Amino acid sequence: MNRRSIVALALGTLLVLGIGSTAFGLFDPCTGGSIAPRANLSGADLAGCDLSGVDLSYATLNDSNLEDASLYDANLSGASLDYVRLSGANLLGADLSDAVLKSRLDGSFEARQARLVRATVGVHGARLVAANLTGATIEGASESDLSNASLVDANLYTAALRGSTLVGTSVDGADFRGASVDDASISSVDFTEARTMSASFDDSTIENSDLSGTHSTYTSLVDATLQNVTARGTNLSEADLTRATLIFVDLSGGDLSDATLRNASLHSVDLTDARLQRADLQGMATQSVEFDGADLTNATWVDGSTCRTPDCGGRAY
Repeated sequence: MNRRSIVALALGTLLVLGIGSTAFGLFDPCTGGSIAPRANLSGADLAGCDLSGVDLSYATLNDSNLEDASLYDANLSGASLDYVRLSGANLLGADLSDAVLKSRLDGSFEARQARLVRATVGVHGARLVAANLTGATIEGASESDLSNASLVDANLYTAALRGSTLVGTSVDGADFRGASVDDASISSVDFTEARTMSASFDDSTIENSDLSGTHSTYTSLVDATLQNVTARGTNLSEADLTRATLIFVDLSGGDLSDATLRNASLHSVDLTDARLQRADLQGMATQSVEFDGADLTNATWVDGSTCRTPDCGGRAY
């Protein structure tokens, strides 16, 4: 007899004895009826259950099975959903404010327009389109869709976001320091108020986005593609752009001192007044790149020679 059958038998026994379901806040897990907040459903098998609109605030659902369950508009604020199975689950519009949501890596689930304010999140394959994660602590959201989501003031320190999609995502005040955002698709995102120091965007595509003025030292952009990106005054000192492709990128006034652009490809890139001291540019391919006023002192030029003057002996200008 599985866990769901045991639960149903126990509830049926209580009803036969005349103990009503509302008296103690009990309910059939698959009816979607009311339930008392703070319920303990740890390890429960709720796969396929319709829990739409139920009040599970501050409930404990650790290690539970919510595969293919509907939690549409459910109140899960303050709930603990640690190591839950969510493959195929629907959390559209659910309120998970202040909750702990950590899913197993066993499939994707729907959480569009969910409210995860101040929540602790560690998920895989989540569709978090237009979700509100303001002030959330995000440990991971790999292979997840965060398009049009709010990550305002979110803590993504060392978060795992590999393969994620951020299109039109709001990241004002977000902390991406040390985060792994590799192989991601990023478009129309304004990073100007975000912190990205030591973050990794290897193999990612970043387009139509603004990185102006960000403190992005030690950031890794190996094999990344940046297209139609504004990064005026950005601090990319000691960043790694090995084999990166930059197309229509404005880095004017930026700091790329000690950065690595070895074998990178730059097309229509503005490096006016940029600081490139000690940068490694060996093997870098350039087309329509503007170096006016840039300082390349002690940089390694594309041919492997060392630049002894700011204009690299006139080769850069």
